[in-house]
Amino acid sequence: LQAAEEGVGTCMIGWFSEKKVKKVLNLSKSVKIDMLISMGYPENGEVRKKTRKPIEEIREYY
Repeated sequence: LQAAEEGVGTCMIGWFSEKKVKKVLNLSKSVKIDMLISMGYPENGEVRKKTRKPIEEIREYY
């Protein structure tokens, strides 16, 4: 949220080579990486507003 407030765009990355990331970042084999988040300033200077469905539309009780 703060990144968007500062005009920084973000993108969660869930599909990546954990082995390659550990090598590039010089991380121990014992470290577990679940997700990466890329950050940067958009070319047009505008961060896209996130749209979400109301919880009532996606929640189900069984």
